[in-house]
Amino acid sequence: MTPSLANTYVITVLFCVVTTRGGGYVDKRLLLHAGTDLVELVQTMKTEIDTLSSIVRSMSDTLNSLSNTVYNLTATNQAQEEKIKALEAGSYNLPAFMAALSVDLLHCSSNQHVVFDNVILNVGDGYNPLHGVFRAPVSGTYQFSLTLSEPTNVGHYHVVIRKGKSATVIGYLYTDPTTIWVLRTISVLTQLAVGEDVWVACSLDETYIVGGTDEIRKYHSHFSGFLVSH
Repeated sequence: MTPSLANTYVITVLFCVVTTRGGGYVDKRLLLHAGTDLVELVQTMKTEIDTLSSIVRSMSDTLNSLSNTVYNLTATNQAQEEKIKALEAGSYNLPAFMAALSVDLLHCSSNQHVVFDNVILNVGDGYNPLHGVFRAPVSGTYQFSLTLSEPTNVGHYHVVIRKGKSATVIGYLYTDPTTIWVLRTISVLTQLAVGEDVWVACSLDETYIVGGTDEIRKYHSHFSGFLVSH
């Protein structure tokens, strides 16, 4: 109620009080006192109404927030149920890849990517054969294996497996010039966040690695990985 309306209401009440007395005398001080009390009462009620309105708005905001939370939890629950059903049906494909080196790598500078361009397997499309980088489609524990070959008396290789924005080394594989054909393998386990990259890079210059595409040579040098758990 606005102040003007409150004053009007007070005047009306005072008029009624005077007329119902049958023209008798009424102490003006009592009328003034009654009017003042009524104004204060109206103001108090208005303050309480404003307070209640504020409480209602706050409760409404809380209710909306809870509704959003319930909606998100419901969506998450549905996604989990679908994943469980897929796992039970055997239709959920865990990310996995394997790629080989299609040609001999005669020189590789330090920190240069070793690009395994011949894709043999790429479940989940996490591996990019153009750049030699695997990007985790889901978070979890992954295993990576690296196999490299070197022919007799032609050179050596020193390579590392790196991951993430900080290019952290998670594996190392090397050989020096020898009088025999050398094939070496390393396997590592690491934790990856979704979107995190893993790749192979040379750690020294003048690296020599054997590649190929026929049914034998394509297995001389290859890079692979798969999701163990998430």
